[in-house]
Amino acid sequence: MAAQDTDPLATVTKHKIREQDGSKDKDTGMQWKVSAGALTFEGRIYMPEALRNQVISLFHDNPESGHFGALRTAELVSRHYY
Repeated sequence: MAAQDTDPLATVTKHKIREQDGSKDKDTGMQWKVSAGALTFEGRIYMPEALRNQVISLFHDNPESGHFGALRTAELVSRHYY
């Protein structure tokens, strides 16, 4: 994911994963992994800040979503993205 390559958190986290040869953060116990080149957190794709508004718009503006409101949109996005 090209946007992750320029995101500070993604860059540092991917580097740590490569160094530790593992995915579990020792301090928090949270699981970061690199899957098919994309950084994931507990199975959800990490979304860099630069793309967050676009992803939210995709879920909110989709006519099939029915414009459920902010909380419902956030819940739908968080199923797949972190």
